[in-house]
Parts: sequence; C-alpha cells; structure tokens
Amino acid sequence: MDNLTLNKEQLYQLISFINKRGFHEPLMIVEILDHFACKVEEKMNQISGISLDAAMTAAHDDFCPLGFVPIAKAYEANIKKKYKAVYRAQFKSNLSNPFYIITALLISLLFYKGCYWAEINNYKHVLDFNDAVLGITIGYFVSLLFLSFRYQPTVRKNPISKVILSMDTPWIGIFLGFNPIRDFKYHTPEFSVFAILYAIGCFYLVMRHFAVYTTLKKGHKDSAIVYDYLKSVNVAG
Repeated sequence: MDNLTLNKEQLYQLISFINKRGFHEPLMIVEILDHFACKVEEKMNQISGISLDAAMTAAHDDFCPLGFVPIAKAYEANIKKKYKAVYRAQFKSNLSNPFYIITALLISLLFYKGCYWAEINNYKHVLDFNDAVLGITIGYFVSLLFLSFRYQPTVRKNPISKVILSMDTPWIGIFLGFNPIRDFKYHTPEFSVFAILYAIGCFYLVMRHFAVYTTLKKGHKDSAIVYDYLKSVNVAG
C-alpha cells in the first residue's frame, strides 16, 4: 500500500490548526508545518481510516505538552545563528568592495571635519551633543528605518528581519552615548585624538551598516520564497 501524502487542501487545514495554537507569522508557520505535516502523514499511514482532524490532534499530542513551542524556539535559535554567520561573511566581503570602502571613508572624513566645525562654532543644540555626532546618529536611525520598510514591510513580525536589524541597533546607541570629545576643547591634542578615534568608529559603523544592508537583502529574498509557498497553499485551501 502506498503511503498517504497530504495535498494542498489538507495542508491548508494544518495551517489553520497551527494558527489556532497562536502561531501567525508566515515563516514560523512554514517551519512548524514542515514538522507537523510529517507527523500527520505518519499517523494517517499508521492508523487505517483515521480522519485528518484526528490525525492532527494525535500528531500534536506527540510533540510533548508544550506542543509547537519547542519547534518555534529551535527555529528562532537557528535563524539567529544562520544570519549572524551571513552577516559576518558579508562584512568581510564588503571590506574588499571599493564602493563600500570609499563611501565609508568619505563619510568618516566628513564626520571628522564636522566634529571640528561643530566645536568651533559651538554647535551643540541638543543635550550638549556635538551636532556632527548627533547628525550622523539621526541619519543612521533614518537609514535603518528605511531599510526596515524597504526590505520587509512586516519587520516586527518577521524573525529574520528582527535578528538582522538587532545586530546594528545597539552600536549606534554606544556611538551616541560615548561621545568623549565633548570633554575637551577643539584646539587641544586630546580633542584631535578622540576625533580621529571617533572617525575610525564611524568608519566601522558605516561598514557594519553596509553588512546589515546586504544581509537584509538576502533575508528578504529567503522570506519571499517562503511567503510565495504559503500563499500557494492558502489559495489552494
């Protein structure tokens, strides 16, 4: 006797079952569906004449008292590990990309000059922050916001996007909060040293941001494949 295989209409019912257990994010649904469908097919092949509803209930019971929660947690951990590795590879790759290097150097030079300009003109309009420091911080957050909407409209629900964007956000807080140059006058050697170090930090921050950008593009592409699959199942249902 041939083993039973679930069709798209039956998979749609499995998705509804998963939704009712509190899992609504498409990527998470597909990950759970992969495990759940195998278990349901196993029940249907083991027990002759069992209904799909009974097979789903029995399969869910086999996942232990926590149901799909362990699968969801394992998936989130795997996503974090995978895209951190992708990010590191992208960062190293970008270090050999002339466009990214030149752009980061120009932004760092502009920032360095801006630090002096702001100090000379006493431009500290918000909480005694050098306007150059504050300006690049605001620009950085605006860029992150743009990437969020550009590559994943449902960023708050997408675990891939959340992992990728979380790699970058803490660094800009450190960059803004550290701000050692405000403790020295612009004509002192100490100010020059810290301005140079800050410019180096700016270069690193921009290169990180480029890595986040390229990683986010890959995550968006991977998500689109899953979304298309889930859409095809929902249409069939």
